[in-house]
Amino acid sequence: MYYDERKLKTYVQNQLIDKKFVHKKEEKNVLLFNLRRALPKWIAKTRFEQFLAGIAEEEKRFICRYYTPHNTEELEFLEEKGDPVYILSSYPLVLPGDVLEAENVMFPDVAKIIKEHYRKDETRGQYVLTVPLKDIEHFRILTVLKIGSFYIPSNDAARLSGLFETYADFPKEEIFYSNIHVNPLHEYFFEHTIEHIPAMMLIEAQRQFGLACGHIYGKVPMEGMQIILKNLNINFNIYAELVYPVVIRGENSFTRWKHKRYWGEIHMDIGIYQNTEVANFSFVGKSVEIRMFERFRERKYCMMNRQRFAPHPYIDYNFSLKGNSSRQYLEVSLQDISSGGFSVLFPAGGDTDDANTQGIYNEKACDFLVYSKAVGFISGKCEKVWEKESPTSRYVGYRFVDLPENDDHRIKEFISKFFYQIEKREYFKQRCGG
Repeated sequence: MYYDERKLKTYVQNQLIDKKFVHKKEEKNVLLFNLRRALPKWIAKTRFEQFLAGIAEEEKRFICRYYTPHNTEELEFLEEKGDPVYILSSYPLVLPGDVLEAENVMFPDVAKIIKEHYRKDETRGQYVLTVPLKDIEHFRILTVLKIGSFYIPSNDAARLSGLFETYADFPKEEIFYSNIHVNPLHEYFFEHTIEHIPAMMLIEAQRQFGLACGHIYGKVPMEGMQIILKNLNINFNIYAELVYPVVIRGENSFTRWKHKRYWGEIHMDIGIYQNTEVANFSFVGKSVEIRMFERFRERKYCMMNRQRFAPHPYIDYNFSLKGNSSRQYLEVSLQDISSGGFSVLFPAGGDTDDANTQGIYNEKACDFLVYSKAVGFISGKCEKVWEKESPTSRYVGYRFVDLPENDDHRIKEFISKFFYQIEKREYFKQRCGG
């Protein structure tokens, strides 16, 4: 398949939610657009008109395209009669009389909803709503029946949701929706040609959905806080096809507010839909302060003090040493590293040594310098602990000395990202008792 990358990039920039809400550095990895809270299905006339009085005329006209007034006496599904209400245009008060014909019975859950919530009015030739619909029932009727008069574009639904979010007096359900952007040029999810949406993309989309809802609706601060995935259960029902739009729906089953200010823990049931449910997820997330991560890191770094790590062969970096009496750094081959020190391979000794190399090799204390594009420059002092020489190689071990706190942290970050544990060494170290 061939796509116009320029047009695709423009489309993405106009649609996607801000990458910061899903913890992404690059916009190309954001999978959500038109994130929104479920819209109120009906609103009391007095409250609705108080809201309208406080917004701009253009926004007022926009909202009134999708909410219309009704007398409660005319509405069988409402038990309490009295003041008129404004009802969302997509809320199916009546359905066509042929709605239960064969093609719609393909979805037995929708047929069941109609039978349990509507009565057939033979005179009008319509099904009339008699029992209020839950949000999921409303959603299923819309997605399966696709009746034009109930259609609200997702971008308009997101705009309505944003307007209502600012008004505290409206009741707000902890039910959320988004559309998933399927980028057929994404180098990870579509590294080879396939005719369906990869499962890994759906998993990532629901993860982003949980994070975004936590920050936007759960008020989890963007600074000093992090949302972590605590538990995830997954069921895949059918393939998600590339040719159909994908909607993601999440409903909180449990929410614990922290300090009455933001979600401390969230249990969300998430479904991904294309006419029917493609997959469902049980998402459990927890918000933790950054200082908690520091404690997690300290435990990890404590382990790293006792273990050795070798650089991945494909990373691009430079490791150099300079003695106190040397005028320039010498690039050496890093063999392994821990958060406490490192070992390096010097060029072969003998007549091939220049004065600078020999001088650094003989020094007890040295300066080290590391550079990589990923972490920048890291520098500090080190002290020789051991050396091992053969006719073809010279290995020297150093320990870090007086490493500044910032560089100490960056060394550990460098190891975490670009090095791997020398597994064989760990096995033999355990057998030898040290």
